[in-house]
Amino acid sequence: MKRILISLIAIALVFGCSSSNPNKVAGYKVAETPTTELDAIKKALNKKNVMAEIGIGESTDEMVAMTIAQDAGRAAIGVSMGDQVKRLSEQYVQNVSGEAKQIWEEKTNHVTAELLRGTTAMKSITLYNEEKASYKIYTLMVLDPGMFKEALNNASAGNDELELRVKSADMQQRLDEAVKEYQQHYGR
Repeated sequence: MKRILISLIAIALVFGCSSSNPNKVAGYKVAETPTTELDAIKKALNKKNVMAEIGIGESTDEMVAMTIAQDAGRAAIGVSMGDQVKRLSEQYVQNVSGEAKQIWEEKTNHVTAELLRGTTAMKSITLYNEEKASYKIYTLMVLDPGMFKEALNNASAGNDELELRVKSADMQQRLDEAVKEYQQHYGR
């Protein structure tokens, strides 16, 4: 009987402690960081087909920290662009000949490197740690979807079969909506 009573008390304590604070889970609490704010903006942009990613940089030199953060954001956009090109290939270019598809993917991958230079730091949050005399910068990098659209169209140019698929009304509409959203919010 004593064991049952001790077991019931232990169970009550475990469930009582875990549900008393929804922001704590097994010794952890929910943390609000600069990434939290930037991630909400990023997700809203991504939903509208605007490529955006967060980069984080840290250094004792503020400009070095900024450069690291922007480079990390660009690298993440590069990965996202690769994923986007792959999705578009699967959706719109799936029925073209293997050679045409390969040429298109090679062209878009080549253009990706150039497009990354066209990314913009839309919002940065700078933290300074006095103890370490160090800056930590969180930056939201955004790619102008107009540049992405132009790159896709250029990659398909010269191949009639591929051009028809890439310039399909559905694909162009999605790209145009992303461009419109970007211009409305950032006036670029």
